[in-house]
Parts: sequence; structure tokens; C-alpha cells
Amino acid sequence: ARKPWPESMDTWSHPRHAANGNPVSHDTSVGPPDRVRWVAAALEEVEGLVSEGGRNFYGGELARDSFNGLRLWHHDLMADKLNEADFALPRLNYDRARPVASDKYVFAVVKGTFSALDAATGELVRTYAGIEEPDEIIYHRDVVIAADENRVHAFSTETGEELWAQDAADGRNLAAESETVTLLRGRPKRGEKTEVLALDLYSGKLKWQRSDFPWLDQVYRTVMHDGQMAFEVSSLSDHDAGNALHLASSETGQLVWEKEFAPGMNHNRQARAMFTDGDLWILHGGKENTADKEKTTRSVIEVSALDPKTGETRKTLPAGLAHCFPPVATPKYVFAGVLDLTDMESGEVLANRITKANCSRESGWVPANGLIYTTPKHCTCWPMLRGFVAMAPALPDGQNAARNPAAELTFPITKGNATPDPKATDPAKTDWPTYRGDRWRSGSSASDGPASLDTRWTAKLADPDSIPTGPIPFDCRENPYVKGLVSPPVIANGIVYVTRPDAHEVVALDSATGQERWRFTARGRVDTPPTIHRGLCLFGCHAGYGY
Repeated sequence: ARKPWPESMDTWSHPRHAANGNPVSHDTSVGPPDRVRWVAAALEEVEGLVSEGGRNFYGGELARDSFNGLRLWHHDLMADKLNEADFALPRLNYDRARPVASDKYVFAVVKGTFSALDAATGELVRTYAGIEEPDEIIYHRDVVIAADENRVHAFSTETGEELWAQDAADGRNLAAESETVTLLRGRPKRGEKTEVLALDLYSGKLKWQRSDFPWLDQVYRTVMHDGQMAFEVSSLSDHDAGNALHLASSETGQLVWEKEFAPGMNHNRQARAMFTDGDLWILHGGKENTADKEKTTRSVIEVSALDPKTGETRKTLPAGLAHCFPPVATPKYVFAGVLDLTDMESGEVLANRITKANCSRESGWVPANGLIYTTPKHCTCWPMLRGFVAMAPALPDGQNAARNPAAELTFPITKGNATPDPKATDPAKTDWPTYRGDRWRSGSSASDGPASLDTRWTAKLADPDSIPTGPIPFDCRENPYVKGLVSPPVIANGIVYVTRPDAHEVVALDSATGQERWRFTARGRVDTPPTIHRGLCLFGCHAGYGY
């Protein structure tokens, strides 16, 4: 059984939200982050995320559950290996096709071949014939469209049958809305003119084409929305010059209006168009006249809502300075700055410094599924929450017990059958009763070390066949706080205590023989050895319980 999908939630199936290229999520459940829904560790920086059907697909390619972060599968797109033990998440190149997702499939390039993977398992479903390695992919309705170096191809998502193909040298900037597909083609460096084409989604029939716009060679992305096309000309540098929007009709190709402006970013500046609720939003400001250092100035970072039909400014609000990632939006907020959300109604800027977006030309944050996602980064701007992160808005008033005064909080206690020994003594000075030795975490002991390191005993804590397999143990092995399947030991009063984090266990062994004294299974991961104090074994688990 599956819960019905909330109408207030949206997905993010393409690098820029959807096939139309408009980087705006329709998710009205997303709000300023107040809670961490889940976090998973990472060993490397990851750029690129799409989300569909309750699954997040990272880089090239790791799948996680959108709502709890559990690892589902990994498929190395470069090597075509599924769930291999030596998996390292491949980086995505800007000049190669990025994966896009539907509820059933992930469309991607697998070892140079255009392919569809099962979104639930990562297994190869089909490959598409008659196309070279594509540079761009979009999915719209029941059609998947891909552009290689010489042609644009459209395929049925269900049968894999090719519907049509169109000659397009260096076909790029694919976008689709309703029953129209638009693209650019032509190689200016070889003396070819850049053209923009509009084709029928199902037949490939030409609707119109133009090559007379002098700025077509500089277009970085196109956006389709409500019968209009926004051509984004972006410098992709620190400079303000060379950034503009050109608006045209997607039905006729007729130019409507143009606007040059300095995008409100530090690096990789993009003149990005964000359409929502009848407005076209832009982020602007920052350094201006950057070509001449002596004349460089800095203007206020703001977002403006423009009339999509005329380009006239309807309202302007404060915003945060984007670093090396472009803005995105929802119907309620514009995301800019580090993690600055501009309320489109009130103009209030809600900032949260718990983390920041990842460096990306597509989307540093992804607002979807009622959450805000960020990907692992190696940014050193300041200490921040790292890894794969999902952040949630505040709970409604009265539903968040953590907001209550401390005196009003209750922590239920469940008593066990054991009775503390009133005569129990403290561990000896030569013991090691807690992680890193003592309450000061000194990492030192008053005990004399052995003259030689000879093995006294070895204890097998579990049968190797009982160790779970599957995708989740990969995350356990990549946990930065637990190195291996067994924690460091603590020793007190003749007993050695260790934890098995992946098994949620605490195990006690005789320090002289290695024989097992007892073991206990907690309600969650125990990633740190216990503390021994006056006959008590004290520890906590990730499920929020202390023992």
C-alpha cells in the first residue's frame, strides 16, 4: 500500500526541476529549515540531484529514499556496475547528459549508451538504439528526448521505440512544454549559425525556426513557461557583463522583450529566469563594472518580480548573495544566498546558517517532497552540517515538544529487571572505563603497558554469514564516526565492553579469557562504547534512548 501523494508536495525530476527548464518547484510544503529530517555521511563531494517518486538520485548514480535517506541502490554509470562493493560515486561532467527521472525510470548514459534504469532497483531496463552518446536528456509526458552530437531523438518511455529524429549539429538546450519541444543547434566555432527550433513533441514536425537573434551563440539555458521562452545569456564568471534575458513567444518565436542585468552571485553568474504565479523572478545585484577594477561597485542584492509579458518590474525585495550556485524558487520563496529564503509576500529574508548549497550550475539546493535537500560538499566557508542532508520546516504550533520549556518536557522511563548493586565500586585507576579513557577524554592511562604486544585471545562476535548484505551496510561502512564493524573497547573490573553499531548491540567479554559474559540489543545504532560507573553500563543509541 502507498500513501496518497500530498497535493502540496512536488518533485524535482530534472536538474532544473522539469523538462521546461523552469527552476521552480511547485512545492508549498517547503519552508525555512527548522529541523533536520535526515542526514547521511559521504566520503566525497557530490554534485547533482534529481528526485521523483519518493526517491533521490545523486550524481552518477546513488539512490536514496527521499523521506528517510536510506540507501536504496547504487549503479556506477561509467562502469555499468550495480551495487558493487568498491563503488565510488562518479562525478558528473557539465558537457555530458545528466540523469533525469520518472516515477518508474531513471534515464541516463550508462557506459556511453543511452539507457533506462529501474528507479526502484537500479537494474538496466533497456537501451535505446540509433543514438550516439547523448549530451542532454529530458523527459516529458510519455516521451524521452535526447540530443547527441548530430541529431535529436525522441523515444517512447514505455516501449523504447524511436518516435522521430531531427538533424541537429551540437543539439542543446532541450526544453519541452505542452506538446512543443525547443532546442538550439549549430556550431558557431565551425562557422555554422546557431538556430532555435520548435518541434512537435510526438511527431517532430517543425513548428518554427529562427537564426537571426545575434545573441543565440551565447545562450546558456532556455526556459519554457506559459507560451513563452526565456533565453538565458550568462557569463558563467565573476563578471556582470554578458548577462541578459531575452523573452520570446514559444508559439511563434517572436521576440517580446529583453533585459540586461547583473546576477546576484559571486561566481558562475547566471541570468536565471524563475516563473511562478504569473511573475518572472530574477536575482540581481552584487559586483558591477567588474571589467575595470577601479570602477567596480557593489549594489544591493535583491529579487524582483517582473511582468512576463512586458519585463516591467512589479516589486523588488531583499535577498541573499548567492555564492557559486544559482537561485531556485517555490511559489512562496526565492532561495538565494547561503540558505536565505526571501518570502515573496512579506519580503522577509529568513536565513539559516546550518549549511549551504553545493557549488553547481544547476541547483545547489533542491526543494521537493516538503523538504530542502543539499548534497555533500568540501566547502570551507565555515563549520556546517555536511553530507547528504534533508531539512524540514518547523512543525505547527503545539506539535513540536522540543519548543516547550525544559521544565515541561517529560522523558518516560522504562524500568528493567536488573537491580543496581549498592556495593559496586568505581573502576580502578588502571582501567579504561569510558571512551578515550576518562571524563576529560585524555586518552591516557595510569597503567603500565605490556612489555610486548602478544595476542592473548580472540573473540568472534558474530558469524560472518549473519552480517547483513544489501545497500544499507554501505552507509554503515562509510560512517565517519565508526571505523569498522566493532567500536573501540572500554575495560573495567575485569570486563571488556564493545559495541556492534550495525547490529545495535553492546557485548561484554571477560578480559582474561575473551569469553562472552552478556550482550544486549538496543533500539538503534550504538556507535560509541559505553561508560562504566559503579556497576552500571551506561550508553545511548541513535533512536533517542539512553540505557
